[in-house]
Amino acid sequence: FADSPVLDQLPRGAYTTARTMGRHSVFELARHVARIAQSCRLMSGEKNLPDELACPDKLKPLVEASMSSAIAEMEAQGYREDTGEFKLTMLATWEGVAEAECSQQPADPTQQRFDLYCHCQPLNDEVRDIVKVEVRGCPRQNALAKDTNWHQSRKLLEALMAEDCEELLLLGEDGGIPEGSQTNFYAIDGETGEVVTAGEGILEGTVRRVVLLSLIHISEPTRLLSISY
Repeated sequence: FADSPVLDQLPRGAYTTARTMGRHSVFELARHVARIAQSCRLMSGEKNLPDELACPDKLKPLVEASMSSAIAEMEAQGYREDTGEFKLTMLATWEGVAEAECSQQPADPTQQRFDLYCHCQPLNDEVRDIVKVEVRGCPRQNALAKDTNWHQSRKLLEALMAEDCEELLLLGEDGGIPEGSQTNFYAIDGETGEVVTAGEGILEGTVRRVVLLSLIHISEPTRLLSISY
């Protein structure tokens, strides 16, 4: 999904973008929670990071409550069952990265205060027959951490995109394309028929995991390697 503009209005933090299924369930919720927790740990170096953000088991009920509240607010505005699914942008921040005072006191008073934000909006799930991309920019430095700093850096590249372009493919120094700026990237080897996608140096997207498991399930050959440009 494209990142929400709301990230421009929030402090730096770890974020994820999810979608609802049937309006009140979230696709791969546990993976989204694990991603936020992992990103927080990587961004902080685990220095005074509140356990509520570092531990997926402690973070999950906070994420669920925040998402439920955001969805309820949208429905209160008239977005009912027949208006489609929601896109949820979840951000976790703490005083060490927010560079501002946060409102939530962790259970351990020696740890930094934190905040969680959830933004809910209608999901645009239009399927297009052709998607236009450009090869532009370098891979992110710490691909496993979904840091809003990357969201800000990517905007400079997006300003150079053609108006009808949907995505940017990032080009590594080795000439390989590990991923897109917002998506995982796949190709089919015309000679072997294998599905090729990078196995490391990427953000391990929630949909990517489902795709790889599905390929195993149907015995489709797969090669984990950055695609040569």
